[in-house]
Amino acid sequence: MKDATRSSLAEALRLLFLAEALPKEIERVRNEILPVWEELPPESRAVGVLLIKNDLKYAEDMTAEHDTVGMLYAHKRLVGWRL
Repeated sequence: MKDATRSSLAEALRLLFLAEALPKEIERVRNEILPVWEELPPESRAVGVLLIKNDLKYAEDMTAEHDTVGMLYAHKRLVGWRL
C-alpha cells in the first residue's frame, strides 16, 4: 500500500472515530456529569457548572462547523470530565 493511500485511510478512520465518539462524550457529560455538579451547593458548583457548559457549547459549535481540529480538542476537553 502506498504511503499516500495509507495516510488517507488513517485520516478517514480518525474522522470516523471522531464522528462517533464526540456525540457520545457530549451525551455522557450532559447526562452523567453535569447533573451531579448541578446538585452541589451553589458556592461549590458555580465554576464547575460554567466550565462544563462552556465545554459542551464548544463541542456543539465545532460539530456544527465541521471543524475537525476543534472537534478533536472538544473531545479531549470532554473526556477529561470525570466524577
